[in-house]
Amino acid sequence: PGATRILRTPMAQFLHQPLLAVPGLDVLAQGALQQFEQLLPDSPEGIAARERLYALTEPGPGCIAFADWNPADRKAAEAVCRQFELVGTLVAGQLFEPGLFLQSWQRTIVRCWAACQGVVRERRARHGDATLWQHFESLEGLARVGGQRRL
Repeated sequence: PGATRILRTPMAQFLHQPLLAVPGLDVLAQGALQQFEQLLPDSPEGIAARERLYALTEPGPGCIAFADWNPADRKAAEAVCRQFELVGTLVAGQLFEPGLFLQSWQRTIVRCWAACQGVVRERRARHGDATLWQHFESLEGLARVGGQRRL
């Protein structure tokens, strides 16, 4: 109950709230929330992974075709997929309000989904699972539609 209450708060408040100071959570729940926080796009790992993707896919001399990505590049893309898959899962489960999240992350989601397409296709084919990272894909659809509505 305590964790659900926290997840239903606005995303911005949740991301910037010190997890150890959340009243009413037992030690196990606090530990779970700390691990959860590392998976969010706002974590240092998430920021570093997105920066790597941006460097790989930015038009110009630094742009590298997916076929030429090294294992670390693919790992960064997988990290981004996992992070936005988590957010998409929480949106699908109605634990996060998509409008609140998309206000700040709409363009980032669309850009990251485009950058991750090669990894998504590769992993879906390798695992024979067309639904792999489907919540990230759904979140990107919401972000794309939301961005068009603002125009």
